[in-house]
Amino acid sequence: MRLMLRCLAALSIAAAGAPVLGSPQIVSQTAVGATNSLRTFEQNGARYIARDGQGRIHLAYTDGTDLWYVRGQQAFDGSVTFDPPERINDGGTTVYVSLFAGLPRSRAVRLAVSEEPTGTIVHFVWRDVNQRTRYRRLSEDGDWWTWGAITDTTMSTIARLPAMVVDSTGRVHVAAEQSWAGDNTGIRYATSADGVVWSEWEAENRSATNSSNYRLPSLAVDQQDRVHMVFQAEGYQNDGPNAGATWWAPRYMVLDGGVWIGQINPLGFFYEWGPPPANRDVLFAYCNLAIDDQNNLHLSWHGTARSGLFAKDDAFYVARYYNPGADSWGAWTDLTTLHRRIHDDVPGGPIVSGGEDSYYTWVPSVVTDSQTDELYILMMFGLFDDEIGPSDTSVGTDVGMVFFDGGDWQLDLIDLTGTPTTQRDWFCNSTGRLYLHANGRRYLDALWISGVHDPNDIWATNYDVVCTVLDMGPPNPGDLDGDGDVDLDDFALFAGALSGPGVQTSMPAADLDGDGDCDLGDFALMQERIANWP
Repeated sequence: MRLMLRCLAALSIAAAGAPVLGSPQIVSQTAVGATNSLRTFEQNGARYIARDGQGRIHLAYTDGTDLWYVRGQQAFDGSVTFDPPERINDGGTTVYVSLFAGLPRSRAVRLAVSEEPTGTIVHFVWRDVNQRTRYRRLSEDGDWWTWGAITDTTMSTIARLPAMVVDSTGRVHVAAEQSWAGDNTGIRYATSADGVVWSEWEAENRSATNSSNYRLPSLAVDQQDRVHMVFQAEGYQNDGPNAGATWWAPRYMVLDGGVWIGQINPLGFFYEWGPPPANRDVLFAYCNLAIDDQNNLHLSWHGTARSGLFAKDDAFYVARYYNPGADSWGAWTDLTTLHRRIHDDVPGGPIVSGGEDSYYTWVPSVVTDSQTDELYILMMFGLFDDEIGPSDTSVGTDVGMVFFDGGDWQLDLIDLTGTPTTQRDWFCNSTGRLYLHANGRRYLDALWISGVHDPNDIWATNYDVVCTVLDMGPPNPGDLDGDGDVDLDDFALFAGALSGPGVQTSMPAADLDGDGDCDLGDFALMQERIANWP
């Protein structure tokens, strides 16, 4: 299957008289809470925001001590309202807090949703103050939501940074790194059918790949309920054969029939990601794994290949396509440098290249679309490295997006924040796929941390937790009756939706240019769609 992504030319409509089809719009940008931790959403391989089958938005964050859950409702016109935050933990299971580069490093609770006959279940997992990996669920039953008991996943006290998925049977799967633990370093795995009784074991020890450390697992579940996991293997194969080299490689595993099976290195056939030359680095880090509705795998990460740099990174992508007849996947392919500052993907290329612009990029988050096979990748970008300390008061970062237009990758970063250069928009996270609303439009939901650092109080709750909802337009613009084409039947519906400039339309899917109304600009686009169909 060929991956097709819609063109995102800008976050604003073009000048009057030149409407742009399907340009994304920010329909909601809300500070849902506050935190003292820039690294609340650091583990980009997990999800902190999700939609349920009813289209409700569920998200979770930490203020640096407690963990909070927020639920949002989206109206037919696309507007979003949020309920007040609810505390997830109790007094004995507050979040674990440490310092990194002199700043608080508490991470939020991870979140997943599943659907049961009685309604939606929201699942939460976190590492508490006692360094236990805790689980809790919130269950819908009619008009009521009920909190379950806080349980212990029985993971080791040195297991941390959990990721979580829930399969179609409601079984919960949790993986966490047990890093820097000597011979015990590896990935721990825990599973439960009800969130109460847990089974736990080591998915793999670092010795399996002669690595020094396993870190930052990312999970995804396929249509057959097999769980896929990718994580970074540091010191992979003893850093390779060349002196002074450092090699961090992806380790890919699949849980099938209750057994974790190691798979081929996803980057093993790409020259620049193979064994590094002497005194150079190949660093694969902070991966995000997603599986689309066709069972294809999408893997993104940040790092460097042969640069000799650290914490100043570029973002990358690779895919693996599913063959339903064979119930198997082909080779990893479509390796793409999503944003190039320091990396050159020509084998044997320069150690440091000029790149596209001055920005480094980190922590990508992959979003798929079941309606169009489109793909979007959000990431953090900035001018310095990602290890900002208390004295770095002038260092700013932003959140951006890249895309593929159906023929070529368009890699100019689309700035989703546009904040002042001293403000930090940090560690973005997104839902795993777009949501198709009953109004005929698709929405992308994202979270990040935003604020200005206070150098005099590192514990100040100085950062907003920002939830942004982007209107990505209808999946097939102009197909208002949903029959797969754009014809005179759709035009008749369009005519009934015409409202004029600045007047809200009764049919949001007829707003083809995404400016909130249905006027002559949309009329011109509708004419074009009919004239050029198919």
